[in-house]
Amino acid sequence: MKTPSLPIAAVVFCYFFSIQVSAQPNATSGNTAIEEIEISADFFNTPLMQSANSVSAISSASIQMRGAQHLEEAFSSVPNLSWSSAGSRSRFVQLRGLGDLEQFQDPKYYPSVGINIDNIELGSNAAAASLFGIEQVEVLRGPQGTRFGSSGHAGLINLISGRPSEEFRTALSTGFGNYGQKNLGLISSGAISNELLGRLSLQQNEGDGYVKNRFLNSDKSNGYQEKNLRAMLEWQANDNLNLTFNLLHFNSANGYDSWSLDGIRDTQSDQPGKDNTELYAAAIGARWSINSNYELSLSYSLNNSKNDYAYDADWVNNNFCISEPACTAFDFDQATESFDRDSSQQVLDIRLNSLNEKLVAGLYLKNSDEDLVYQYQSLFFGNFASVSDYSAKRYATYGQYQFELGDKLNLVSGIRLERYTDDYSDSNLFVSNSSENLLGGELSLEYVINDTLLYASLTQSEKPGGVNTSASANAVWMSPLFQTFTADKLRFETETLINKEIGLKSYFFNNALSFRAALFHTARNQAQLESWMWDATAGLWIGYLDSTSDASNYGAEFEGNYQASNDLELFFSMGLLETEINQLSVFDLDLNSFVSRNNREQAKAPNWQYSVGGEYSINSNLKLKIEVEGRDQSYYGYYHDGQLDGYNLMHASINYQLGNIALTFWSRNLTNQDYAVHGLYFAADARNGWQNEIYRQFGAPRTFGLNASYSF
Repeated sequence: MKTPSLPIAAVVFCYFFSIQVSAQPNATSGNTAIEEIEISADFFNTPLMQSANSVSAISSASIQMRGAQHLEEAFSSVPNLSWSSAGSRSRFVQLRGLGDLEQFQDPKYYPSVGINIDNIELGSNAAAASLFGIEQVEVLRGPQGTRFGSSGHAGLINLISGRPSEEFRTALSTGFGNYGQKNLGLISSGAISNELLGRLSLQQNEGDGYVKNRFLNSDKSNGYQEKNLRAMLEWQANDNLNLTFNLLHFNSANGYDSWSLDGIRDTQSDQPGKDNTELYAAAIGARWSINSNYELSLSYSLNNSKNDYAYDADWVNNNFCISEPACTAFDFDQATESFDRDSSQQVLDIRLNSLNEKLVAGLYLKNSDEDLVYQYQSLFFGNFASVSDYSAKRYATYGQYQFELGDKLNLVSGIRLERYTDDYSDSNLFVSNSSENLLGGELSLEYVINDTLLYASLTQSEKPGGVNTSASANAVWMSPLFQTFTADKLRFETETLINKEIGLKSYFFNNALSFRAALFHTARNQAQLESWMWDATAGLWIGYLDSTSDASNYGAEFEGNYQASNDLELFFSMGLLETEINQLSVFDLDLNSFVSRNNREQAKAPNWQYSVGGEYSINSNLKLKIEVEGRDQSYYGYYHDGQLDGYNLMHASINYQLGNIALTFWSRNLTNQDYAVHGLYFAADARNGWQNEIYRQFGAPRTFGLNASYSF
């Protein structure tokens, strides 16, 4: 096992640095303190610097300055956060190296990293995470075992829309950029009556994408068209009862044409794919002040979604080999693969809080259903189709209590007991069901002295096991060698995370510098690791979750904001991460045999990543912001040792405010770096004799645009 020398050295350095800084006088006169940020994802609204959790907050101002329209365009400022694209939008998030990498035929019970918006669990609908009208994005790293259970197994991303205003306000916005980017939006908010406030946001966002399809002579085959509607009502029914209603509709008609045999942004597909999402969701929240000591809160949400995902499985067209002397027309397949999902879920959360924020007791219920129509049509391997139905139920009770051990020392204890059941059946006559009990919780010590918070926490979360449905349904078709190998892998077991963490949050330089640091170690028992194998004899790609290995993740996170002067704010973040899987047996495509991966790093877990920059007010109307970000290389799978290269990117923006008019000129990836956000490794090209090689899906090239808004 590697020694954690780099994370420990960094924490020690920052500790001594903080001592030195706190002993020095304010370096600049007239500094203004950093604006206080409040985090709402936990049981109680808590100032960021008082939250005993490793959490990052992205403000609406930061979103505006970056010109971000979707969550994936704001991710990079968060330490130890990675993502996988595998579609038109990044929907698979990893925190501290934990999280799903992709989804195909198997049902995913729910992602390891939860994504919520206005008390609505998006689940696998992360593609609907539009940032229009979002006031703040909160990223909680580490198991959220008491508050969210297995829905926040590795962490949680919480999106919060702006609240309705008492005064009537309207904002119109539009934007244009290269690659056909354009958007048009409306936000209107105000009082409907003395007790009722409302807010409505509408936006259409579209673009051509960053791919040129040479065969179809089109630059829109990987484009996107997204429509987003959110509505919110807040009703103060009486002095003791407050009700909130949320409505969400998201519709996207996106292309998916990202993969090229030549490893560039030019494709040759004749049947470009699609990645469409239509989501309807609603939520009601209620807060009732029972008396001067207790409050009862209720949250109920329901959503229905339809996801149509398909792609050109061979990446080329019928005529591709005519101009290629190294291959013939018979060297390339003509294949498509599609996944049509209809999903629904209902979530009920009832919670009793003490108003002194010491006691929490609650009940949680969730029902979810998913119908999948899967089709694979191939010239070489024939046509295959299946229809499946999957349902899951979760029932949980949870509680938390804060003990005062002294004037400055508190102990927070929490526990969550969850019952999980599911049922699966498909047209291949494969049927499975399971049930189990899950345990989550935390113990946390919080010590506050002056403006400094020191905390130490022990948290646990469990993610349920299940059946590898695709592998099980195809077991009868596998060749004998693969049948033997998968005999003990048709089911994956419950994954348990135990996270140990210490952290420091403090202000220095007369509150001009806010600094946050955390050191963590996560033990993964029966780690659920996504893997693939190719059975050439049977012509089968077999994907499955493998839980036969334990794993560990440890590292450090640092974030800070420094108000250097009234005109200049500096900010930085850094994530350091070491990961390891103990031993995992996989099928090596190059060796054409089963091998053991021992003590290897985990997928999508770069050893380091950073973000640093500054915002300068040139005058009262004009602001300039520059950011630089980067990350180390990382593996992107377990069935091979291919890696995504590390990269460094630069972003810049200028904001001009004139009365009610705001103009923002933004540019991301200024130096036009090529960098990959997802990868595959297999033999796909007849021109090189069907040799295995790495294929990459690229992130956005240099993009720029102008956004404008008018408020009245």
